[in-house]
This record gives sequence, structure tokens and C-alpha cells, in this order.
Amino acid sequence: MHRQIATGISFSMTGIPYWSMDIGGFAVENKFQHPSEALTADWRELQTRWYQFGTFSPIFRSHGQAPAREMFHIAPENHPAYKSMLYYDQLRYRLMPYIYSLGAATYFKNYTLMRGLAMDFAEDSKAEAVADAFMFGPALLIEPVTKPGSTTKTVYLPKIEGADNNKWYCLYDGKGYTGGQTIQAVAPYERMPVFVPAGSILPIGPITQHTGPMADTLDIYIYTGKDADFTLYQDQGTTYDYQNGDYQKIRLHYNDKTSTLKIDASTGHYKGPGSTGKEFRIHMVSMAHQIGIDTKSPPAKTIHYKGQTISVLLQP
Repeated sequence: MHRQIATGISFSMTGIPYWSMDIGGFAVENKFQHPSEALTADWRELQTRWYQFGTFSPIFRSHGQAPAREMFHIAPENHPAYKSMLYYDQLRYRLMPYIYSLGAATYFKNYTLMRGLAMDFAEDSKAEAVADAFMFGPALLIEPVTKPGSTTKTVYLPKIEGADNNKWYCLYDGKGYTGGQTIQAVAPYERMPVFVPAGSILPIGPITQHTGPMADTLDIYIYTGKDADFTLYQDQGTTYDYQNGDYQKIRLHYNDKTSTLKIDASTGHYKGPGSTGKEFRIHMVSMAHQIGIDTKSPPAKTIHYKGQTISVLLQP
């Protein structure tokens, strides 16, 4: 599992954006082919940690020989392994507006989703040496846990150039940390450390069991301390019509100095489901207001977007 981190980053750096792996390992050790009761705990932990990591790979795929890899074969529903795998499976789909939009950036702008830290933090020499973490798009720092039995992980948070507060935030609860330092991040069995840098816009959708169309209501998390940009993208989803302009792009820009969110007029010719308007529930994340995607907090503002340019003043 540990080797897959550097492998995926290497593929991305050589211009192959859609790398994948067999979550859990395809050909597993003999002891795991039909694990004894004593080894079942080790098998479940390996699958859980690898599943957490795989959630943030360009292609999310659980695949391999015996034993079966479905989460309900790995552990019963009340087990932490099952609960964790279900959580991350649902999180992958909640992140689909973010992931699908980055897929568009890959097609239109030669972007790559899985990014070594040196790609985004070239000015930070310490970031260049990090080989066990990566960025999944511009907003998510992924820290896979690869040591058995670990409940913490040593994490280096790169310095954020141009950010007034140089802060990183835990994805789940919004706890803030200063960049340019090494921390001991909590990593309980059911969760893998994931951090978001200041100057990020992260769109989150509802839990679904499909990849499209994009939901009409999205939660938009804005991580303050630096200007932020993100372009939402949607299209028909199953044809090549996007090559002829049958898509919709919506650019969001946050000005940190004025605490203003500007949503540009949509572009493209897409007229399918969800193209006539969106409800954006805006959540502001700062050191004074530390919230995460699992925090049950009301939005700072709800915007009813109808495809035309709109600017909204927000409270940081």
C-alpha cells in the first residue's frame, strides 16, 4: 500500500492523470487468502486504510482475488471497518461536483488530479521531500495511513504562499493549523487525515449512488485567508457532446480582502438537468469559525443562482 503513493504521484508527474490501483492489493499474501480469526483484524485494518486512500485516487476501484472485497464481506455493519468504508464511499460521491470539475480541467487544461506536493508548493523545499502524501486537486491534502495500528500520523503542512494567515484546516471538523510545520495528526481507525489550505473553494454535494447529473443544491466551503477560485463543470455525462460545447461552466471567485464571492455568468451550451439554476449554501471556514464537512452548522449565506453574474458580501 505504501508504495502506491509514490507510484501514483510518479504517473501523474509524467503526464498520465488517470492512474489507479487495486485497493487492498490484487494478489494478496497467502495468510490473507482465507484469514484465520487471528488474522481477520489485520485484514480488515489493511482494507480500511487502503479504502480511505483509494477514495482520493483518480479512479476509485476495489479489486482483487479472494477474499471478496465488498465491504459487507470484509466486516459486519456494526464494525469500524465497515463504517469507515461506507463513510468514504459516500464521501467520494459527495465530492463528485469537485472531482467531475477537476476531470474537466484535466481534459480542457491538461490538469492532473493526483499531485505531488512539489507541484503545488514549489517554493517550499521541505514539501519536495514528502513522499507519503499528495494533493487531490487544489483543495485536499491527502495523508494515507500505512503503518498498522497507527492512530496518529506525522504530517508536514506546506507553507501557503500569498496567504495572510498561512493556515490549513481539517476537512472533517475544520480545526486550523499553521502551515510550514510538522504536526502529529490524529488518525483514528475510521478516519484518515485530510487537510484543506487557505484559499480553497470546495463544492460538496449530497450522498448519491450515481455520478450525474450534478445536484441542484451544493454546499460550498470557502477557506479564507487567501483569494480563491474554482470552476464548477457539468455536462450530459454519457456522450461526447461536450467536445462541441455541450457543457456548463460556472466560475466562483472569492476575494479575501473584501470578503466577496463573485459567481460569473455560466458559459457553454448545456441545457440538461440542473442547467437553469443552483442553490449554493455557503460555509465560511476561518480560525475564528472552524467548521468541517461533518460539522452540522447552518450556512453563512444561501445563494439562488440563475446563471447570471452575482456578487455577494460574506462574513469571514
